[in-house]
Amino acid sequence: QAWASSRQGWSSSSAIPLCQWDGITCDPLQNYHVSAVDLSSTNLLATLPWELSELTALKTLNLRQNLIWGIVPQEVSGLQSLEVVELGDNRLSGMLPSFEGATNLKKIDLSKNMFTGSIPEKFVTDSPNLALLDLTGNGLAGPLEPALAKFGSLTSLSMMHNSFTGTISPDFVQSTSLKYLYLNQNHLVGSIPDVSVVNNAMMQFWLHENELSGTIPESLSKMSKLENLYLDGNKLTGTVPPSLCRENLNADFFAEVDLNGETDYCQSVACPPNSVAPDGLFPCIECDATTKGLNPYLGQSMECLNLSQDQIVDLLFRSIDKKGRRRLQTTGKAGRESETTVTLKACERTGVQCDTNGAVTEIHLRGRGLTGTIPGEIGF
Repeated sequence: QAWASSRQGWSSSSAIPLCQWDGITCDPLQNYHVSAVDLSSTNLLATLPWELSELTALKTLNLRQNLIWGIVPQEVSGLQSLEVVELGDNRLSGMLPSFEGATNLKKIDLSKNMFTGSIPEKFVTDSPNLALLDLTGNGLAGPLEPALAKFGSLTSLSMMHNSFTGTISPDFVQSTSLKYLYLNQNHLVGSIPDVSVVNNAMMQFWLHENELSGTIPESLSKMSKLENLYLDGNKLTGTVPPSLCRENLNADFFAEVDLNGETDYCQSVACPPNSVAPDGLFPCIECDATTKGLNPYLGQSMECLNLSQDQIVDLLFRSIDKKGRRRLQTTGKAGRESETTVTLKACERTGVQCDTNGAVTEIHLRGRGLTGTIPGEIGF
């Protein structure tokens, strides 16, 4: 009642016509039926009633940046007349709603909520005109659905700040309509797909802070309009392809910086191995001689590590097994026996195999009932 009292209309006893209520728009071509509800940023604390589905001419539902909680009723998400759904920055939860039946959708923003689970099979399959889909900042998991990249009208797709897993389908980089693709800050693995067709649309491609491996495909340079390419914070090796080291790519990192004519544009894509930076790219700081070889990845933001192979394997065993160290009996200065913990060499560990040069090549610890976490240093 306090919310409604400060706004025109919003009372069943109000004498003000519905089409003059705050946030309500009616369409004169549809017999003045409600065509838009826009109550964004009004501190509205409420749930979404299924009765919204009775607004059969509703095209725009904008309730972003409020305190909307609960689920999105299927009756609402499947409303055929809907074109724009903006529910971002609320407290919605549960599974993602299915927009099956909503054939006119052009924009869906469900970002910064508390949705969980995976993407429904028929999430947006009935929306051929969808241009923008934003699922940023939820608790979504499971694989990325390749079908999302096959909409010929989709120009912006944001799945960042979730817990998506699996690999990136080539469909995402083969799309000729996508301009903005944000897949950063998930748990994606595998390699970056090759671009087999020239994509003249892609302008921003964000993959940073995942678990991607392999090398950076030179074919990414086929994205001729690419302005931002962020790959830092993965497990990528090799070098940045020269064709990507161009002045207009990630140019903002060189803005207002006096480089005295010496510009390594490769660093605007990712710092080379054996170097680090706050953001994993320009300006890069080279690790000193004692740490070289312990940072084999491109675009690293962590500190240079000064750990030996034995120390890294020891850290793994201590993280997953409190009994992963050997205890020996030694004799102290006074002639009394004292118990001292001695760290094993990496290649002496049970389940660890090394090559003839003493480098760890395999670790087999299956079926040992281990618990704990695997430290990130194991990747170095």
